[in-house]
Amino acid sequence: MTTAKARIVGVDVGKFELHVAKSSDRQVKVWANENDGLRLLVEELVAYGPTMVVLEASGGYERPLVRALAGVGLPCAVVNPTQVKAYRLAAGVPAKTDQLDTRLLLSFGERMEPEPHKTLSDQQIELKAQVARRQQLLSMVVKEKNRLQISEPEVQLSIERTLAFLKEELGLVEARVAELIETDENNRARRDLLATTPGIGRVTSAGLVAYLPELGHLNRQQIAKLVGLAPLNRDSGLKTGKRRIQGGRASVRKLLYMAALTARRFNTLIRTFYERLRQAGKPYKVAMVACMRKLLTILNLMVRENTPWQAPA
Repeated sequence: MTTAKARIVGVDVGKFELHVAKSSDRQVKVWANENDGLRLLVEELVAYGPTMVVLEASGGYERPLVRALAGVGLPCAVVNPTQVKAYRLAAGVPAKTDQLDTRLLLSFGERMEPEPHKTLSDQQIELKAQVARRQQLLSMVVKEKNRLQISEPEVQLSIERTLAFLKEELGLVEARVAELIETDENNRARRDLLATTPGIGRVTSAGLVAYLPELGHLNRQQIAKLVGLAPLNRDSGLKTGKRRIQGGRASVRKLLYMAALTARRFNTLIRTFYERLRQAGKPYKVAMVACMRKLLTILNLMVRENTPWQAPA
């Protein structure tokens, strides 16, 4: 448990307001979630000198505050809403208001001592955003193509214009992703290293560089848990339940699924592994998740050892 000398700050993040409570007095103050409000809040927090600022991931509304805190060197922890919900139930706080949420986050920080948030560079933040934007544009292209097949002739020209615009925008975004990676020596080296793996192309490797900067810095159990590919037990008494994956980074799992599909055809190691699982009676999804996890483990080791893919003898 956090010592009495620790100075924890809990922040409930909203679209327009930030509710803030300090461990010193537990009083909740409200700040505007915009430039001037953030500047004034950060000035007060610098004077207070917290050992940790605890806030909940809020769909992106927390990002300006996280950047502002990183800019002045204040440690912050961005905690998973699922963890906060479980803590709320354990603490016996069924009601939910901004003030209650703020004090709950303060208490969570004091008792649970969450790990500090890893600060990303501005370039890494943009790379992640651009890769996500590429995925959004691809999704829109697929939807427009589907509409084109079943639309009335009178609107097909409109859809074709939209498709032309989306493809042009997609090209611009992909060019920016390539530029962001090429101008960063570390990202470029990691992308090229990952791309030596059969089944991992430049698009997938760029996505992994953007979405999974922890690759190579964790052990295989930790990286699998982070991505959401670690099987979780469901046992009770004499009953042994099925292992299931849960949580983690869905964006990375999508990349690894597509990579595993390709690797089943062109990567001898993954193909042999998949076929052995299927011959043993494992369902398709179980075998695919196992291939994704094996691929992730290999990629993690490659980055850690700075060694390109080596085909099995």
